Amino acid sequence: MRNSFARACVLSAILIAASLPASGSDRRFELREGGRVTLDIPEGWLAAPDYLGMPLVILGPEVSDPAEGRPAISVTPTGKKLASLAPVELEKSQKEYQDGRRAWVARSQGSVVDFKPLKREEWAPGIESSSIGYRYRIASREFEETAYYVVCGGELYHLKSLTREKQGRAIASQVERTLRSFRCK
Repeated sequence: MRNSFARACVLSAILIAASLPASGSDRRFELREGGRVTLDIPEGWLAAPDYLGMPLVILGPEVSDPAEGRPAISVTPTGKKLASLAPVELEKSQKEYQDGRRAWVARSQGSVVDFKPLKREEWAPGIESSSIGYRYRIASREFEETAYYVVCGGELYHLKSLTREKQGRAIASQVERTLRSFRCK
């Protein structure tokens, strides 16, 4: 009887641990929208599938002051099949992106600091990325947001990162490494 109780406790602990979000490891995620992705998640970061309606959100380390916010990365499969990103289409939409961001920041009573130009990269063989971003200030807090359009396995994914200017270069480096570790199946 005592042995059965010990086994039940161990089994319960394993089940609880398995249900917790991932932290600090190379993890695979089945996204409800379809697709299986892998990301290398830094130690102390939290993977949250289906968080606030997003298929996958990776949250940076907890902070002592909640007003500081945590860096975040989101991953959304678009369901669109693509062999590669067409540079002409992205360049045409750059102005539309900037106009949309200016309007959103104005509605939020903030100001745009600057825009990051469109950047095309190959993250790994068969993984093509185009990114665009901007920095903005709302209520004396500065943010940096970057949208990534990634073709992987013939599918288009939309990844986004959001960081605070005061979080510094170390966090920006972790975000960059996590994004570049993106793989799909």
